[in-house]
Amino acid sequence: MLVVSAHPPLKNSKEAGQKVFFNFLKFMSDFVDIHLITIVNRQEHSWGLKESLSELQCPEFKVIEISGIRKLVNCLLYPLRAIHYNTKASSDAAKEMQILLERNTYKYIHFEWEQMMQYTEQLDNKIRKNSRISVTCHDVMNQMYERKSRRGKLRLFYTLQTKLCVRNEINWFSQVDTILTLNDKDRKLVDELKLNRNTQVVRPFYHTAPELNRENKRYDLVFFGALNRDENHDAIVWFINEIFPYITELNPAINLVIVGNGPSKELYQLAQSCPNIEVTGFVEDPFQVIAKARIGIIPLRLGAGIKIKLLESMACGIPIVSTSVGAEGTDFTQEDGVFIVDDPQLFAESVIHLSSNEALALQLGERARLSIEETYSREEYVQSITQAFNLTIPMEKNIIEKDSLVPAL
Repeated sequence: MLVVSAHPPLKNSKEAGQKVFFNFLKFMSDFVDIHLITIVNRQEHSWGLKESLSELQCPEFKVIEISGIRKLVNCLLYPLRAIHYNTKASSDAAKEMQILLERNTYKYIHFEWEQMMQYTEQLDNKIRKNSRISVTCHDVMNQMYERKSRRGKLRLFYTLQTKLCVRNEINWFSQVDTILTLNDKDRKLVDELKLNRNTQVVRPFYHTAPELNRENKRYDLVFFGALNRDENHDAIVWFINEIFPYITELNPAINLVIVGNGPSKELYQLAQSCPNIEVTGFVEDPFQVIAKARIGIIPLRLGAGIKIKLLESMACGIPIVSTSVGAEGTDFTQEDGVFIVDDPQLFAESVIHLSSNEALALQLGERARLSIEETYSREEYVQSITQAFNLTIPMEKNIIEKDSLVPAL
């Protein structure tokens, strides 16, 4: 199996998508030899790249960096490609792919992340005939651009990017046999492009975090996410400026902890202006911090795809107040411990309602944990992957055993 990826598979990544990808390769490695070509950035080398690749034991792997200057040149050379495609365009990756294709015959050729579909241009008709070609979309990117086009000074720019992205998606999605998404919402978005391709949902599976201490709550509210991502930065800054004042007006003592890699100077300054806010930055085990909070908040307005942070927070046994963007791709309701509100004042009122009813919050937190366990099961994950790749699991091989798969949540 040849796999070409926009990011490396990282068992202990600071971002959820790379853990999901590691899990996928770990599963597939029980059935096929994996030859991997992956784009990396400098940060990702320090996130256990060598250890993760060693555990996967890929017979062939190539790690390729793309400089900032190269990305800028790509945008000038390929103005009809959306920006996120150009940031992952590499002649080195294309050359390595050609070398492996000339040397080997692959039953499966898989692209991880939508941006990598541009490399289908390296596949000739003979390869297409003999190989099953697939892609995993962590996000359907035209939705991300469309949301950015609704606000800010760059609305016209992102409107153009949305149109380019749709054009790119129609072109490159049509070059693959199977399109995998992480949720039903994204599958519907792909189907709306009317490409007549096999689309299938492969949900990340639930893993009970070991020895989570859900007692002795230290925090009232928690936000968890990679803070170097635009959508997460926008979300928490919007919450602090537009929602938190409503909450503290009714409950001046309520506190908030913000957990995640890469917080900005702006965020630190905002936190310093309010003694009730703590910014931890990266922590080795964020789930212990999440479990010590009473309520999780996900005030996202940007981005696309399912939000793994929602699933991870629910798995820690706390109720969630989220915007519709933060909860998209799921069917959770208040009965599952998820309150979905977009209006800032109503968002604040939901937080106050939960924070002033401790018994209710604990009850809904347990309901949230059970909802994740029921919906994101290992059995469903195994069934979805085996169906997508037409795999046969030997009777003697119990691949659903607790320790035979890497935790995604």
